[in-house]
Amino acid sequence: MIVARAQKPQSLPRVLAAAPALLLLLIAAAVSSIAAAPAAAAPIRIVSSDPPNGADRVAPEAELYVVFDQPTAKSGIFSVADFDSGGNGVILTLNAPRWSALGDTVYLKPTFPMQYGHRHAIQVQTINAPDPANTGVNLPIIYFNVAPRANVVRIGPPDLFASVTLVPGVPTPITVGARETAGTAAYFTRARYRFYTGEQIDLKGAFSVVPIEQGETFVSLQIPRRGTAQFTVPVTLSRNAARAAGRDPLGVELTLEGYDETGLPTTFSVTSRVGTSAMSDSTLFLTRGMVTPSLGAQIAIGSVFLESPLPGTAVASGDTLIPRAVVTGIGTGPFRGAFILDDEVVALVEGFLESGRPDTVVARGPIPTRRLGEHRLQFVIESPQRIAAAPITFLCVPPPRGLSPVRGGAPPEPPALGVAPPTTTFDVTWLATGGTKYRGDDGSATGWAAWRGGTNLGGVARLEANGTWRVRFDDTKNGSASPEQAVVRLRGKRTTVEWGDVAPSLASGAPLFASAVPRRAAQVVHRCPIFGTIETYVALEAHPRSAGGPARDARSDLYAARLARDVGPQLRLSAYGGYTHEDPTAGGAETATRARAIYGGGGSATLGRTWRWSGDVATVRHRAFEGVETGRSRTAVRSEFAGKLVGADLRAEGFRYQPDLATELNPYAISDRQGGALSAAYDIKGFWRVFGDFRFEEPVERLGPIPTPFGPLGGVPYLSARRVALGTRVSLAGGASVTPILIRIRHRGDQTDFTETRLSSEFSAPEMRGGRTVGRFDVAIFDDDLGVAQKRKVVAGSFVTTRRHPGRITSTLAFGIENDDRVDLELQDKTLNGSFELSWEVSPGRILLTPYVVYLDRRLESAGFREEQVSGRLQIALVRVPALADGSVSIEGRLTRAIRKEPYEDRETDGAVSLTIAQRLPLVP
Repeated sequence: MIVARAQKPQSLPRVLAAAPALLLLLIAAAVSSIAAAPAAAAPIRIVSSDPPNGADRVAPEAELYVVFDQPTAKSGIFSVADFDSGGNGVILTLNAPRWSALGDTVYLKPTFPMQYGHRHAIQVQTINAPDPANTGVNLPIIYFNVAPRANVVRIGPPDLFASVTLVPGVPTPITVGARETAGTAAYFTRARYRFYTGEQIDLKGAFSVVPIEQGETFVSLQIPRRGTAQFTVPVTLSRNAARAAGRDPLGVELTLEGYDETGLPTTFSVTSRVGTSAMSDSTLFLTRGMVTPSLGAQIAIGSVFLESPLPGTAVASGDTLIPRAVVTGIGTGPFRGAFILDDEVVALVEGFLESGRPDTVVARGPIPTRRLGEHRLQFVIESPQRIAAAPITFLCVPPPRGLSPVRGGAPPEPPALGVAPPTTTFDVTWLATGGTKYRGDDGSATGWAAWRGGTNLGGVARLEANGTWRVRFDDTKNGSASPEQAVVRLRGKRTTVEWGDVAPSLASGAPLFASAVPRRAAQVVHRCPIFGTIETYVALEAHPRSAGGPARDARSDLYAARLARDVGPQLRLSAYGGYTHEDPTAGGAETATRARAIYGGGGSATLGRTWRWSGDVATVRHRAFEGVETGRSRTAVRSEFAGKLVGADLRAEGFRYQPDLATELNPYAISDRQGGALSAAYDIKGFWRVFGDFRFEEPVERLGPIPTPFGPLGGVPYLSARRVALGTRVSLAGGASVTPILIRIRHRGDQTDFTETRLSSEFSAPEMRGGRTVGRFDVAIFDDDLGVAQKRKVVAGSFVTTRRHPGRITSTLAFGIENDDRVDLELQDKTLNGSFELSWEVSPGRILLTPYVVYLDRRLESAGFREEQVSGRLQIALVRVPALADGSVSIEGRLTRAIRKEPYEDRETDGAVSLTIAQRLPLVP
């Protein structure tokens, strides 16, 4: 039993003493009661969504969701609307909503995919809460756009189209400018082409006939969002189809197939005619195809070879470095190239292919070499097709004795004539450079070592070697033991043996046998008093250094030898032979193994006192491979007479080159032509020289008509080419000279009446205190009376001046301009380029200040592209730093401002800083 007893009341003082504790208890109880009380009415709000409000690239199959700020009753009214369907929009049908566990997220999935490129919206009309007072009504609307499908359209007037020349059996590129307008990138992986008979090229005619030939090729083309691109696709017309086509133009249809960012298939089509193909739902790009031998084709670049400098070359700061490249291809016409140094255009080059003959282009002046460190050089063909040679890296290292003599001292005197060089020499130059991130390239730290040495062997031979190695300090796997550049050479009295990055010496004087293409190879030159000079060349698993185009991926085994002997004082004969084994490479031009043998010979003779004869003959034997290549032989013959007559220098040449003469040993070989050339030059009073030449060419192989019971059918039209050049060279006061030349080329045939008229002039003059100024301009007009949209006017010019100024200042100013006006298409491409480099020795031999500025402006209406770019650099170099044993330290800042105006506006500013330390160590003087 529990008994409750009444307690005795406490006294007042004791109650007052417990008041603070009671007050705390009362406050705690109040807080607890407030926390336990129901919350005040707060309607549900949206805190997040996917897609977010304003999203513009939502997938059409996306599942949408909305996140609320509190748990819900998992019920409500939702809608998704398509504003661009119908007159006032369409409400989409939704699957049953899906909820999260707490009910604070609802997932909405349209029953059918949303429309590409349409504007959509999500609205929550009602969202129920456990407490009806918190139910949300008409919450904010969430707007978004579904990603559009790519829309690629042709650039240029829709009512004009260009004709192309089709070379039987040779891939002929067709180039089309395009722009993407929907904001979705597109990628094309396959190209289909068809050829139709001549009557089907009527722009307004029906189109339903079966093509006489069709084909396809794999491509890798892309166009960015709202960007522009030039699609170049090679199409091949077989020899049999060319014969059957006859003398009428062909219709050519081109269709690109691929996919866009949405993952759906897409087709690029442009309309040059009314109608659609019965075999395709897309409209067509149909153009006139003019069948012609390669001699009369439109210009198409094949490969590009950067012959000089070699990768890994080390030059002293301020040395003269003039790069050289060779461009090969077919056809006649201009091309625009650029030498790019450290991602900046330093020299524009305007070149011209003439009837498919290789063209050697050289920078008008030296490229900048006064800034210490490593530099990346590349030669790029920008028009008519974009082909880039493989980039090479060269080093600018401190000069052997600094920039200038140190006060109080003098450089050592060079050895006197007749004094032998030191028996053994060996030195190493090391260079370390590090830079911050710049325009997408990550920051890096790189080290280089250049070794040079030589020693005499018993007084009868000398061994020389040099090599340049590279390693990434921040990524040691980015490199190998293989040097960037290497040469090992043993020189004897009669024999020279060398291995490394060399051009075949046997290419000299044998243009039908080999080309001077640098490769990593071995060669031996032996001068025998009995047999003559013997040259051998071997390159295993080799490829051209710094090549671009189909030649870049070539991997070949090359074997070649030449024997040359003097027969008396006036006759020299030679015989040569070679073998090439060319393996297919992934992504390369060759897809099957090929082997070719080359053999032939040549000679030269002195006739009388002033006349000289020379001649060559070479045969290329293509070995048969079943299903790939049939065995056949192709021969080239050339003969030349040169001498003086009545004070004039005369030269006459005759040649006959059969098709398919190009090999990896001689990629510059000219094929399928025969003809002759005559040139004359005459000096007047020692300062004025006038000259002129004439050349006639026509194809060797003529594809005649096919015999049928009803008579001959078809046949490729005959074509001839004539070139006339007249010029003069005038010597001016002070060592200056000017050389204007007028050139006219004409191709005539049943389908071609093409002419090129070009006036070019070059001015060269020395400058005070050293240096030189070189300027050149070209004005060329192209037209084809039988072609469509073929009229062009090209104006190009370049100017380079290098000068030395008082106060130990050296400057180089370069300027280039090219304006290509496609008259019939009313399109004009213009490129401006300028650069200025100044080198100032602030302290003689100690401090070097080098500012450098580059400007580039491209306005390419044919591609819908316009951009301006200004880049500036400033390098401060300390030379002969005592702490580095007279090494050098330089720091460089770089700032670039790029403004793109078409096809969209964009501005970009970027900068970087780099530090370079370099040192020369003469280990053995």
